[in-house]
Amino acid sequence: MLVFIMVHFILRSEDELPHGRRIVEDRSNDLVEWFQRHWLTRDTLVSTNPDRYIPENFDPLDWTDELCQLRSHVFGGSFYGLSEFFIKMLDRRCPVDLQEVRDFISSFDGRYSEGGISMVESAIQANTDDDEIDISWYLFDTDFDEAYPERTLFLRRSEVTLPTGTGDGVWTPVTQVKSISGVEMRNSIQSYFCFFSAQDGLTITEIEGCYALPTDMSNAAAWLASQGITAAVVESKYIKYISSDWPDEFTLLRAFLLLSKSGTLDEALHLFLESDKKVLGWLPRVFSDYRTSINEPKFLTGDAATCRKDLERMLKDSDGDDRNESGGKWEDKSTFQSSPHMTQAVFAEAGFSIYNPEEPVGTARQWIFFDSYWASKHPELAEGILRYGRGEDLLNK
Repeated sequence: MLVFIMVHFILRSEDELPHGRRIVEDRSNDLVEWFQRHWLTRDTLVSTNPDRYIPENFDPLDWTDELCQLRSHVFGGSFYGLSEFFIKMLDRRCPVDLQEVRDFISSFDGRYSEGGISMVESAIQANTDDDEIDISWYLFDTDFDEAYPERTLFLRRSEVTLPTGTGDGVWTPVTQVKSISGVEMRNSIQSYFCFFSAQDGLTITEIEGCYALPTDMSNAAAWLASQGITAAVVESKYIKYISSDWPDEFTLLRAFLLLSKSGTLDEALHLFLESDKKVLGWLPRVFSDYRTSINEPKFLTGDAATCRKDLERMLKDSDGDDRNESGGKWEDKSTFQSSPHMTQAVFAEAGFSIYNPEEPVGTARQWIFFDSYWASKHPELAEGILRYGRGEDLLNK
């Protein structure tokens, strides 16, 4: 088998199509060589426009456009925080070994943009945000990739679809996953529901996006539909919100299962998408805000007839006619994948920037459901899905 030595760059953001990750592979032998190939000096930067260079008045922030022109191709395009990473290089010596790469990352003192940056072995991770939406990026070489596939395989998977093979069901995840509704897990066979979508603006860090169900995928839909949900209004001096024993994604999923004719996750996910298209914004956020504003904690938690009335009311009051603020048509790019032991939905749409009608933009939110049978065949991929669905990072063991 031919194995390519390379350095992987992965950018995670809801703004990255097709599945929330931008993946760029660089044919460098290791992380040190990557830095040596792409290091940026002051001389290289000012050579792009030498006529306006005044040494005593040099401020690299005035040269961010030129910097992005020189280096954005390395990452498949620009992203928030790119210039800050390279500005730090300008008056430093290019690293000659891994220790000097560590010294460079240490020079940030852990602070990077609105977040932080750190390094372990031959892997770098940076966290920040752009307009309150999480962004994380990772840079690691083949040595790190081969040593920790459970941390890297999911990140660097460029295909939207997932493998469908199954094993014997004997699998225990290393990543600790909370059970839904605090149900005691008595069975060795479980299902895992992972939501890579925003929770209060957080999409990557500090999220609780994975939950375990006490059944395999063949019974998961029926189990979810049969459950009751407890919710209440919580008020403090400054805020009022709905406290529920179920995450909002599960509450919505249960409602759409009740409304579906087949009672399958596949149909429920398609119904979710159709409703999401009718509101301005992401449906779980709209649901959370609407339920709080009308002060009804049991909203969308009843039987099928009640859920239908609640949903019709919310969609009418949250009309999304202004969804296409750019004046252009948003195109549905969603992907659904269903197999007996794994189901996936990538809710994706593409359009154009409201600031630049010629600039393509989009959003992608990935939901992955699988059980122990699927995980036992794909243990490293399953572990990665749970790791990042729980808000864990690349560098933590």
